[in-house]
Parts: sequence; structure tokens; C-alpha cells
Amino acid sequence: MAETMTRSGTLQSGMRIGDDVHYEYEMREALTSDLFAAEEIASPTQPLRFNAALMTLQLTRVGTFEGPFTVDMIGRLKADDYGILRATQLEMEDSGEAE
Repeated sequence: MAETMTRSGTLQSGMRIGDDVHYEYEMREALTSDLFAAEEIASPTQPLRFNAALMTLQLTRVGTFEGPFTVDMIGRLKADDYGILRATQLEMEDSGEAE
């Protein structure tokens, strides 16, 4: 079985979890099971919500927090940080298709 691809990066505004704001994140590539699970959370006909649901499954860490992540947590991000995470999702999706 192939190794799961991960990407790390830095959020601009950060994700507030409790009293702390975290900036560093790590995300893994989506597995088919993640797509099925994200569909249970949000319909693919709602692309923003579906992608946020998928993000909650792909995020492995934000700062020292290792989850679980929720759609509400993604919804509280500033648009620039959502864009950073979405770009990471798309980058891994494109890399996976290229392989």
C-alpha cells in the first residue's frame, strides 16, 4: 500500500482553540473513506460545506491540537486561512491524480 501524502503549512490568522491561537497545520491526502464520511456530514451539492467536512477529516494537526476537528471550527476561520487549507487540499488532490 502506498504511503499517505501529507502537507504542512502556516495559517495567516490562525485557528483559535480554547485560549490559544494555532498557526502551523498538517493535512493528509483524502482517502475514499473520507469522501464517504464527508458526504454523511454535508452533501456534495453544497461544495463549501462538503470541502470543509472533508478538511475536518484530512487535518491531522493544527498547532499542538490533534483533533477531532469540526465543520464549525473550519467555519470560524478567516477566509484567507480557509483559502490556504483549500489550496492544500487541491494540491494533494492534483498530486494524487498525477501519480
